[in-house]
Amino acid sequence: MTWRSAIQNGGDAALAVAIKELTEAIASSAELRDQQKNDALQMIEVIAAEATQPKEKRRTAVVKSVLGTLADIITVGGCLAPLWARLGPVIANAF
Repeated sequence: MTWRSAIQNGGDAALAVAIKELTEAIASSAELRDQQKNDALQMIEVIAAEATQPKEKRRTAVVKSVLGTLADIITVGGCLAPLWARLGPVIANAF
């Protein structure tokens, strides 16, 4: 089972869609350098892995720290800032 399926089966389809959409936008971004993309995609992997856990077992402090750093990376160029403004709260509210 993929993380997307696990999150959707856990009842949070909006979170699964937000993570998928953000992942695709980062991967295809022309504004982010390769290292920034790599770092951001690794952070999303951590977030997705935590999101597959039951809410009471999620490491919220870890995810909140990762979300802050992720926001810094993807909003630096400006192009992904509107996407983060829309999807960031969806992701953060899951934790």
